Amino acid sequence: MIAFSEIKYDGRVLRSAEALSEQYEVILAGLGDCPIRPSVPIRYLQVHIPYGPRWLRHALFFIKTCLIGLRVQPDIVHAHDYFVALHGWVIAKLTGAACVYDAHEFLSGIKERSRVRHWLFQFLEQLSIKRYDLVISTSETRARALTDYYALNELPMVVRNFTGSEEKILWPSEEMAEYDLKDVLKRGLPVVVYQGSMDAFSRGLNNLLQAFTELQEDCTLVMAGDGPDLNYLRKLSADLGLEQSVFFTGRLFKGQLMSVMRAASIGVVIYSNDDLNNTFCTPNKLHEYAQAGLAVVASNQPPLMQILGVHPIGELFDPDEPASIQQAILTVLSRLDSYKSRIPDFLAEHDWNNEKARLLEAYKRLKA
Repeated sequence: MIAFSEIKYDGRVLRSAEALSEQYEVILAGLGDCPIRPSVPIRYLQVHIPYGPRWLRHALFFIKTCLIGLRVQPDIVHAHDYFVALHGWVIAKLTGAACVYDAHEFLSGIKERSRVRHWLFQFLEQLSIKRYDLVISTSETRARALTDYYALNELPMVVRNFTGSEEKILWPSEEMAEYDLKDVLKRGLPVVVYQGSMDAFSRGLNNLLQAFTELQEDCTLVMAGDGPDLNYLRKLSADLGLEQSVFFTGRLFKGQLMSVMRAASIGVVIYSNDDLNNTFCTPNKLHEYAQAGLAVVASNQPPLMQILGVHPIGELFDPDEPASIQQAILTVLSRLDSYKSRIPDFLAEHDWNNEKARLLEAYKRLKA
């Protein structure tokens, strides 16, 4: 199993690896350290890539993962996300293995900052995806989009983004540390948390900050995560006079993030409507917030509208309208207990064990 990501922060990769380790020997290759518990039968191989130009890092990762594949001679290669679409197929070709591709995103619908980089990865995904024995997607809408765009012979199998077993996999260390919430809690107001990439415009975070100019007396916002626009968002927050109402944590370890979630009342799921990939999103944040007992406010992408229509654990808003975001937060705060009372039913239906069973059954058919 390969992924061009820091594995200990990549919940989807960890969940897939843990699920498959129940019936298979799993060797996981990726970036960064990943302290897996000795009791978990996953062998982690850290791919060391020196800092440098992006193209060089990707090229070195390709070479090193191919060499790993030749050394371990896998029966199945499982490639996660478009960064390694080519890698998985090439390793399978070199070793005679079956190959599985988990398409985390609908790549052609993403608005990348680098058009050349985006075109290259889209070309490599298009070159590779039809050659895989099994393609996986995160939602029915993304699966249909992939099928139409790449003219796939069959619809990708859907394994949805529900949180599950990550805490069982990683060895507790600094991951379990608490985050100091003294400044966040000092005003005694309800806490609203956004956790995810600090990507101002793809995620609509500039509008979230604009909304908080009218919410300073009602709640406090914690922005948890790292990303390309973190410094821009910090400056925007200061320019809007939100220093006492909005707090940026940077990237958090799992334990730190959970301490923030435990202190919060509402979780924010927000994506811009300008990006087709966002239109098809079914983010695991929704499930993570619910598992932490939080009501949610979410942008009005169709999959999120469908989920909250069936399980009203929060309110929807227009991510392009700060006033809509503000109203959604105020509505949830006014009936917080009512929204939270519906969370158990939501979690009962959105259970990772169901997704795990689907993944294992697909692997059985692949082996057969």
